[in-house]
Amino acid sequence: MRTVAQPLTLSRVVDTLVNLDLVDLTAKGPWPGEPDDADVYEPDWSQVHPNESEATEASMDMPSISSAAFDEVLARASGGFKEPPPNVLDALAWYTPIHYFGTGAAIYIRESAVVTVAISIMSLLDRAAQEDWANFIGSLRAAMSVLYLHEAFHHKIESLAIRLEVVEHKRRYIPYDDNVVIPLLRQGSNDVLEETLACAEMYRRFKDESLYRKGVPDLVWRATLRMLPLWFKTLPPSYKQAGNYLTKAKFDHAMNRLVSQVQEATPTPRRDASEWALTPHQIRGLFDCQRITHMLVPLGQHPVLPWIGKMRSLPSVSTRKAIHHLQEHGWRVVAGRGKGSHIWLELNGGRPVNLPANRERLAPDRVKDIAKALGIPVADLHF
Repeated sequence: MRTVAQPLTLSRVVDTLVNLDLVDLTAKGPWPGEPDDADVYEPDWSQVHPNESEATEASMDMPSISSAAFDEVLARASGGFKEPPPNVLDALAWYTPIHYFGTGAAIYIRESAVVTVAISIMSLLDRAAQEDWANFIGSLRAAMSVLYLHEAFHHKIESLAIRLEVVEHKRRYIPYDDNVVIPLLRQGSNDVLEETLACAEMYRRFKDESLYRKGVPDLVWRATLRMLPLWFKTLPPSYKQAGNYLTKAKFDHAMNRLVSQVQEATPTPRRDASEWALTPHQIRGLFDCQRITHMLVPLGQHPVLPWIGKMRSLPSVSTRKAIHHLQEHGWRVVAGRGKGSHIWLELNGGRPVNLPANRERLAPDRVKDIAKALGIPVADLHF
């Protein structure tokens, strides 16, 4: 009887990396960390990328979006093209890497970032098209997709490093960050290939993959592809180079060089980058990043986007409250098991829980781990 392989879980990835001492859970890397200034929601991806019938129904009935919100977006879009601000990428949408955050690895996208990018897309439509409700919803979907694709690329590069680490039992991702990404960003260099290609990939995948056309009218799809290169030119160093890598040949050549940078932890690798053409399948995520994507809405505010807010936001739980609650249910802290500033809790016969110390607000996937360990739905988790 053939055994069906189970999907790889984030917890299994983290456990393996911790056991091999390949992580640094005391640092956070160069990007924003786990947010504590917003309510956290899980997106309904079936509304972001709906089937044709669902898209038609959704475009006719979006009660979660008020007419006032639509009017505000329309007013801003009708003022002519305004590119999104440079801080949208990796400040209003970002990825928290597994090597620094363990099971707190996630993609975070602020709702305001989606609206801002959607306004830029709509600004390239004529007035009549801007007033079409379906185009408005389609612009929001397109904006969500391109922001997600940028951050998902960062997960793909970390996944590449993990594959190298598992084979070699040697750190690759953290040295690459320390010796390539962080120094070049601090220098304001145009040579941070990961950021360049993350921008290029958001264009290429949105253009080429049918999933991202679902629920997006052709007019909006074309406007998005016009908007992105215009936006790239206004971005900080490295990000702004994306327009030079939109063709397959140039993108693939640069990707091979990036793989060498990760493997050698230097911006000037010595190996022949063309060798990586023999291993094209290593540049993919270890799992579907939609599973770890979260939307951020200002504390106490009602969501605007139609694919969040159907369920209440994930509960806010501090490390102290989580440990106290788990201990009340029989868990015990195991000294020496936690790596760095993390705390390991176990229950005989139960699933262990690994938590970062001294957090006022734990990441969503850590909250889910607690609920799963307790055997209750996350919505029923109240401290």
